[in-house]
Amino acid sequence: MKLSIPYVKGISKILEQYKDNIYDVYFTDDVLLSARQKNINNYYTTLIKELELIQNMGIKRTFLLNSILINQPTEKKLWTTKNDINSNHISTIKGLYDIITINNLMHLYDDKLKSSISGKLLKCSVNNHIDSHYRIDEMFKVAQWDVINIDRKVNRNNKLLNSLCEDINKRGAKSVVLVNEGCHWDCIFKEFCDISQVDKNQTTQFDCGVHYNESRPESFLKTPLLFHHNLKHINADVFKISGRFNDAKNIEKRIRHYLYGEDISIRELIDKPIQEYDKAGDILYSSLYKYNMIEHLYNCKNDCLHCSKCDKIREIE
Repeated sequence: MKLSIPYVKGISKILEQYKDNIYDVYFTDDVLLSARQKNINNYYTTLIKELELIQNMGIKRTFLLNSILINQPTEKKLWTTKNDINSNHISTIKGLYDIITINNLMHLYDDKLKSSISGKLLKCSVNNHIDSHYRIDEMFKVAQWDVINIDRKVNRNNKLLNSLCEDINKRGAKSVVLVNEGCHWDCIFKEFCDISQVDKNQTTQFDCGVHYNESRPESFLKTPLLFHHNLKHINADVFKISGRFNDAKNIEKRIRHYLYGEDISIRELIDKPIQEYDKAGDILYSSLYKYNMIEHLYNCKNDCLHCSKCDKIREIE
């Protein structure tokens, strides 16, 4: 099994024992956009050292090229400014990244950015919503992708998911599945919730209160969240662990759960904040494993309003 894991401070110290199972470590440009970020030279010095350590372990390094500045999608000046930041960032440490993740397809049409990422492997972001064979076909008309992140919305439709993985492989690319996102399929607050975590200049912090219920473990199935035992049914090349805002200790717990099936609480596993008072976050994987969370979910259509399969899960033990 190969994993894709986020860069967090100190991650290189724990990678040695897992290096054979790590496909890449991905980095983000969020730090470059924060008005509060100081000592940028110190940041680069630390980052370059970490990148070199990761390279020496034979692990690929991925730069996540995020979309335009958050909350300002139509501001041309900000678009240009961020592209300049990204281009300069890539140029500053050119040769220390192996893969570039494209979040917004407009990046492919910016000459300055195209020049700075030339020669790198191209990875398609999960936020490009690749959830059908049609979208895969359209994406390959735009660029020759090396890695495709499949939309998390098909995580519980194993038939479709495996079919998409096969399609991607036939085109010479690797397939990636994001495993530990815990939002409800159709949460109306998801975009705002994501922004509240990423935008360092924003003063409003948001927590929708996850849609989990301590007494109803089936509520976890109404999300893209996958557990260790789910992965053996999925034919993806790489499984992506989310967690850019966590610490290295927590990332290691997630690695050990997905590789070895070690017990972990929902609070430690999902990449969303759960309030301390929310006891649902304390549910352990070992207590959920007794429920049949696989066999009846090969054809999930994400239609929670009219479907009752998850609600009846305890009847299928």
